[in-house]
Amino acid sequence: KDCKSFWSNSRKSLPSYKEIVEKVSFQLDLFFLRIIKRHFWPVHLFWQRFQLFGACQTMRPVIEQYDCYYFIHRSPVSYSWEEREQRGLLEDKSLTYGETYWSSFFKILKVLSVQPYDHFVELGCGDGKLCFFMHLFYNIPATGVEQIQFFIQTAQSIAHELKIEDVTFVEANLFDYDFSQHTLFYVVCTCFSDEQMDQLNQQFKKAPPKSRIITSSGVLTGDFLELLDSFFCRFSWGRDFVRIYEVKDLA
Repeated sequence: KDCKSFWSNSRKSLPSYKEIVEKVSFQLDLFFLRIIKRHFWPVHLFWQRFQLFGACQTMRPVIEQYDCYYFIHRSPVSYSWEEREQRGLLEDKSLTYGETYWSSFFKILKVLSVQPYDHFVELGCGDGKLCFFMHLFYNIPATGVEQIQFFIQTAQSIAHELKIEDVTFVEANLFDYDFSQHTLFYVVCTCFSDEQMDQLNQQFKKAPPKSRIITSSGVLTGDFLELLDSFFCRFSWGRDFVRIYEVKDLA
């Protein structure tokens, strides 16, 4: 009886076949992702920049300035992690750094009707490159909102050095930011908690009618919103769902 009980309990504690397969698959995915990033990252970077410069040559000096701050010395990820650690913000997962690939951003813009009167804002803009592009390509005002001070200071320095106006970078918590002055929003919600998504949803109620909102991962709700489109895009963290909303004119 003791032997039977021992083997019975041991078998219960062992992982199931499905759990083993899932863990092995996850580790294989990580292994191949490391291989791809190590050996093919220069090719990927070249392809992304080839698409960017093909669409907007005026972004070339901006990227050259960014390379002086990041690419040559350290990556934005390391700067973000270091500052969050110093300021005690590592527990705030909403500040986790990730990048939107240019190929994915262009895919989004193809289904988005950008108007001359639009004011673009990226909520959680990271290093702020998308803001520069939106201004230089569409000639509209662009604002980046970010809590990491180094990103804000660096983007402001680049704008000053290149004498680029109508691109603003604000150090602020996006959940407390005033949404009423913008008409085109971009926000990556991948690491937001349910509570933060509720806060974001309430903030978007203050956006002007006919404003368009682009989200990655997060789902917005409410009668004041209309879902215009949804599709998958690739980001630095993997494949993710993009949704485009419009704020209804309820007047």
